[in-house]
Amino acid sequence: MTPIAMRERATPNGRALLWAGGVASLYAIAMTIVGLACANFLTRADNLGALAITFICAAVLVLGRHRRDAVKYLVLFAAGILVGLYLQPSTAFLVAALVATTASRHAVRAASRPAAFGALLLGAVSGVALLLGLMRLITASDLRC
Repeated sequence: MTPIAMRERATPNGRALLWAGGVASLYAIAMTIVGLACANFLTRADNLGALAITFICAAVLVLGRHRRDAVKYLVLFAAGILVGLYLQPSTAFLVAALVATTASRHAVRAASRPAAFGALLLGAVSGVALLLGLMRLITASDLRC
């Protein structure tokens, strides 16, 4: 049996992607609970947008665990969006990097790693663009908390 076949056989049920989606969702829930200390946390468009994007990407990670290679690139793109969205010096980036690493370990075979890296990188660039777009929605009155 080749090393690639052994690796594909080792993770047939996609527990890594389920775990990655769960961690992303739990992190968003934890940040929402912490953010509720601010009265206008859930009224700010940037916060709602980031939460919505996080939950959508987490759903793609979880649902992509049963699909074939074409959807795995979408999974990597979603993991990259999480990395780009949480690209900041905090625990958010560590969680997003851990999710991306876990997703990429399961998502692709060795033969398609360059394309997988490209999908992850494109997702990260898209995540940074989304982050910058969401930051433009912040007004001076939003900075009270």
